[in-house]
Amino acid sequence: MTPSPERARPSFHHIYVHVPFCVSKCPYCDFHSTSDPADRAIFLRALESEFRIRNEQFGPFADIQTLYVGGGTPSCLMENELEALGNVLRSSVRFARDYEWSVEANPESLSSSKLGLMRAMGVTRVSVGVQSLAPAVLSFLGRAHTAAEAHSALRLLAEAGFHSWNADVMFGIAGQSLEMLADTLRGVLAYDPPHLSAYGLTIEPGSKYAEAADSSQFCADEQATAGQYEYVVAALESAGCAQYEVSNFARPGHECRHNRAYWARRPYLGFGPSAHSFDGHARWWNTRDLQTYQARCLQGKTPTAETEVLTPREVREEIVLLSLRTKEGLRWDSLPDVCHAEARAALRPLEVAGLLDVGADGCRLSRRGFIVGDAVIRQMVDLVCV
Repeated sequence: MTPSPERARPSFHHIYVHVPFCVSKCPYCDFHSTSDPADRAIFLRALESEFRIRNEQFGPFADIQTLYVGGGTPSCLMENELEALGNVLRSSVRFARDYEWSVEANPESLSSSKLGLMRAMGVTRVSVGVQSLAPAVLSFLGRAHTAAEAHSALRLLAEAGFHSWNADVMFGIAGQSLEMLADTLRGVLAYDPPHLSAYGLTIEPGSKYAEAADSSQFCADEQATAGQYEYVVAALESAGCAQYEVSNFARPGHECRHNRAYWARRPYLGFGPSAHSFDGHARWWNTRDLQTYQARCLQGKTPTAETEVLTPREVREEIVLLSLRTKEGLRWDSLPDVCHAEARAALRPLEVAGLLDVGADGCRLSRRGFIVGDAVIRQMVDLVCV
């Protein structure tokens, strides 16, 4: 994929790197990953090759503001592999002065030596997938770590000296009581994390849970999930972590800048199998198959699988969908082709229902609206993006 000749070449300041290796595959996860370590050395060579290929397409990667290494589980790499990954990335990009470099990790593969190596590489932020501190919930989710390993990882992160770090927790899980969730939040907050992400369990197509005859059996009912979400928001905000997006909470100055770039629809490049890229007008993604990805990159070919150019309606839909996920909400001036007076009138029922706060400059989900955010946003799209 190359930039369209009628458009100026975009400037990319945000990069995502997909490391497709995990200790084991969680049954609710649909992200591309493998537990076979045999391909790791080949993958690192292919990744380095992809950076060279994309550099020829888009020019040097200078002034990179955010770099996010996800997966998969990057922390499952051996220390020599992690160091090799860092060498590939540091030799391929030039960071802005005040950059953010995030790496995802899981408790079972995190150690003080790996954290020390990450700091030496220049990583500024680590995100650890705790999900729960209740053994029964961890078992139900098919997680590879124990509650004790989660506590150990949280302690190591709290003492490691990174600029910021995050802990993921989950709610809305069948069999997860409010007491279990409360104990998890108290346990995580005891380590004073600067950032937390809280996600409701959803059944994603392509996951092992989705193959079940009745996949809804894995999720709590809507009423219980809504109640748990309200509890999470109240508990985290009372602990000093302000909600700035549907699922994300942070102490001042610790919001994830990389995710903010996604929600603002800023151009970004994705590297690795299944990684997506966006230039402001079109989106393209790499092949999901690891062997195909490696073969194409090592042959000097782009691993792009497909490209889509967004229509004006699709652009409007994305603006609404992404903006309303944030506390700032949607600004009317981001939709220049929409009659703002008509939009405000169309949204009046949602405002009266207490789901939406509508003003002269834009609109945002109310606290109640965040609880049923997906449904409200779908209605917004139908009303505004005609």
